[in-house]
Amino acid sequence: MEEFQATVEAQVRFRDTDALGHVNNAVYLSWMELGRMAFSDAVLPAINWTKIGFILAHVSIDYMEPVFLGDKVKVYMRAGKVGGKSVTLECLITKTDKKGERPAAKGINIIVAFDYEKNTSVAIPEDWKVAMEVKA
Repeated sequence: MEEFQATVEAQVRFRDTDALGHVNNAVYLSWMELGRMAFSDAVLPAINWTKIGFILAHVSIDYMEPVFLGDKVKVYMRAGKVGGKSVTLECLITKTDKKGERPAAKGINIIVAFDYEKNTSVAIPEDWKVAMEVKA
């Protein structure tokens, strides 16, 4: 998991579970949001969200194993492809139970640099691009 740029723990709440006892699929979107904010805090802490930041354009999730109440959840996030206006964030959600930590879901989040004052997409600032480069 060292290749990920940000990690955050997510709480599994009773209200997150469905009649079958596992976490509802929609909750994973909230966990990815936590991951995006952890990524922003770790990699781009100087963003002024009232001016220029990112806006979510696309999310896809592959569910690998159900998460249950009592499991420990972590969200790992890293920048994949960094383009002119958009970034592909790669997400891994893991669960830890008696069998240890293992993947529960993986996903892609495409975020677009956005000028909130002008209400339009913009080019990603060069210093942001440098900060998002995955360090080997």
